[in-house]
Amino acid sequence: MKTSLLKILYIVIVTILFTLGFYRNQWQAVDMSEVQYRRDVSEIFVLGRLVKSHQDGIFSAGGLLGIGDVSESSLESRVIKNQYNKYSSGIGFSQYWVYKSHPGFQGIVFSAFDSLTNFTPLINLSIFRMGVSLLLSITLAMFCLWVGMEIGWFASVLVVLFILASKWFSIFGGNIYWSLWSFYLPLTTFSFLIKRSEADHSAPPKRLILVAFMLSLVKILFSGFEFITSSLLIITVPFVYYAVLNNWGWKEFARQMTSLGISLISSTMVGLVILGIQIKSVLGSYAEALKYIIFAWSKRTYGYENLMGSPSGITESFVEKILDVIGNYLNGHAFSLSTHLRINSSLIRDLADGRYLFLILLFMCATITFFIRHSPSRKTETYQTGIALVVATWFSILGPISWFVVFRDHAALHTRLDFIVWQMPFTLYGFALIGFVASNLKNSRQRGKDNS
Repeated sequence: MKTSLLKILYIVIVTILFTLGFYRNQWQAVDMSEVQYRRDVSEIFVLGRLVKSHQDGIFSAGGLLGIGDVSESSLESRVIKNQYNKYSSGIGFSQYWVYKSHPGFQGIVFSAFDSLTNFTPLINLSIFRMGVSLLLSITLAMFCLWVGMEIGWFASVLVVLFILASKWFSIFGGNIYWSLWSFYLPLTTFSFLIKRSEADHSAPPKRLILVAFMLSLVKILFSGFEFITSSLLIITVPFVYYAVLNNWGWKEFARQMTSLGISLISSTMVGLVILGIQIKSVLGSYAEALKYIIFAWSKRTYGYENLMGSPSGITESFVEKILDVIGNYLNGHAFSLSTHLRINSSLIRDLADGRYLFLILLFMCATITFFIRHSPSRKTETYQTGIALVVATWFSILGPISWFVVFRDHAALHTRLDFIVWQMPFTLYGFALIGFVASNLKNSRQRGKDNS
């Protein structure tokens, strides 16, 4: 009973800390101007939807997000201000440009809430931002609880501190367009679901696959196909962890991953069908809807212009650009700690700000230290947990890498945006690994002192 109360208290405290960071950047993990910039250039699509819903109904224009009083996408300051002004004043648009790459269900939900309440637009915006902040906070707090229960409490605290210090979680966490909670809900859910099924077999494989389908579809409906490869790979990481931890064997692992893969592909196809139906209501035909979806995919991957060129040109550009993109994202930073410190050395600044290349090297050091301290011949419980964590950590790096490779043109263009995929969920597992190794080093030294 006491243990359960401590776990609940832990979740509550961590949730409050996360919510304050995501909602109002309480811990100053990043300059507030960066948070506001991301709100300005992405939330306007939701604001446009709110105005359109108030003007013509929640499901007008297919329920899709968009921008008002423009004939094409625009992120000019006057356009951004106009979305806020029209929503605040309750005045409708003269025209509505539809954003057809996103199902936009968060806009539908917010519009429904807007229509059912008498709160002022300013209060509603605060409620929406608080809502997405709280959902993400609870989701990540539960994941941190799982880390504490499964891997160790020091590891859990390290993950909590990383999330609090992360500039990218602060930028995206309270953003009503991104609905970041939908990316991490599957990670937390499956971490507990598989743990439970391994303990008492209460959740058979078919049920797990159905849950995977539903959660991945929720992600697509509420946050679109943004970082889709990374978000789908998130779901597979708990499976990898428990496959190694509990020695599923290659045959069982292949069966689970095949079923999971089919489920995730199916949910993606259903999401595309739903989006196609929405687009059809705007463009008038399914042929036009399909044409747009193909175009939207093309310009984010190989580039529409390249697809019109020769295959050899595409191959050369593909390889060169991938290397450039990955290099750029390795040189990015996870934190903004140097803004609070007076540091002259660029190397120390990079260390303080968590350059991703340095974080990867740090995770490698933790991995090497683990193998030095734990012999594979002695398969203790600690070794089994550690090897499962090591494999899951390095498997999870496929999440960001897959995005940089498959959607390389998007990554090359949005260099103030796509760093978030390093947290899906590679760096979370990486810091858990550091905490696990550090805890075991401390315990080993303590046992050595006790024996002497």
